[in-house]
Amino acid sequence: MKYDLKQKGFTLVELLVVIAIIGILIALLLPAVQAAREAARRMDCSNRLKQFGLALHNYHDANNCFPGGNSSVVYSIPGGNDKRRWTGYAPVFVMMPYFEQNAAFDAAISGSRAGIDPEGGELWGMTIPFLLCPSDTNSNRSAGRNSYVGSLGDWIDKNNDGGVRNRRGIFARGVVNNSNNNPINANTQPVELIFNTMGSITDGTSNTIVFSERVTSSRQPRIKGAYILGLSGWNNNNGAGATLPVKLCADSKSSVKSDEYDAAKGTGVQRDTHFGTRWADGRGPGAFSTILPPNSPSCSGAGLDYDARMLVSASSFHTGGVNVGLGDGSVRFVSETVNSGTLTDTTTCVSSGPSPFGVWGAMGSINGSESVSL
Repeated sequence: MKYDLKQKGFTLVELLVVIAIIGILIALLLPAVQAAREAARRMDCSNRLKQFGLALHNYHDANNCFPGGNSSVVYSIPGGNDKRRWTGYAPVFVMMPYFEQNAAFDAAISGSRAGIDPEGGELWGMTIPFLLCPSDTNSNRSAGRNSYVGSLGDWIDKNNDGGVRNRRGIFARGVVNNSNNNPINANTQPVELIFNTMGSITDGTSNTIVFSERVTSSRQPRIKGAYILGLSGWNNNNGAGATLPVKLCADSKSSVKSDEYDAAKGTGVQRDTHFGTRWADGRGPGAFSTILPPNSPSCSGAGLDYDARMLVSASSFHTGGVNVGLGDGSVRFVSETVNSGTLTDTTTCVSSGPSPFGVWGAMGSINGSESVSL
């Protein structure tokens, strides 16, 4: 029997067709894999906000109130008998024992680790993975990051606000104690702290936003994770009834590159390294307002000055919006196209009544009597 020893192979055309088919399949598969990974990261982020909501309820059960927007912690000094206080902590910090971070909380309020700018950065420099959104690509740039912030409602933040106290959001904002780290004794000035309770939320817990994501600093002039500094006409307005250039802040988003500020608008420095880099800090950039919709610009009337007027917007790297935690413990995804009212160059701040900032603002206010939901 004779065998044909000639071997048949692929032609060049056939080989090129096979390679092209494989390339097309990979091109179709990769976006699906990336979408699946982002869906998993978004779900992980949602679960973290869910845990914050449960911790908030447990905190209220134990203390008969919610944390303040700038919370007080008393701590002792090693080797001495005196105690000291600072009132600038974020709600997330004082809630730590309620989401299984007791050890970190106890360490943070021990001696020189406590208070503002503790020695060696031991408090601000802690890395707590639970506080980092898996989709936040900036969160691994340095230690001490935090991707989650509490809501001040539809209020433009300012510490020491000319006697005005902000109760518009779930985390009421009082006056930050200016005598940082001073011993508590007979000569200590009283610290005014204000708190909301479950009964304060007359709009209903399922209609009130309490937490959101906020992208941490990338040290780049980006809309997410940075803010415009020294915005004209912004810093010299105090309290409810003042008119502020909210539309100017919203319009500062560059029309050339959707994720960068337009330096040609002459608004000074367009970036800052502070967002989310002091995880326990409740002042200024440590909160957000439900005024401009998610992934909008954030603006300040000055530089890195906690007494400046600041408008901080919620933001995330999830496609098209942000996760938010509601007062009833549920979590929703809010589109960046959510209705936020009609902005003008003379937008007026309010301290009571319906929010002028649409559905987004109404979901931030705890007692505006608005009948809206997400």
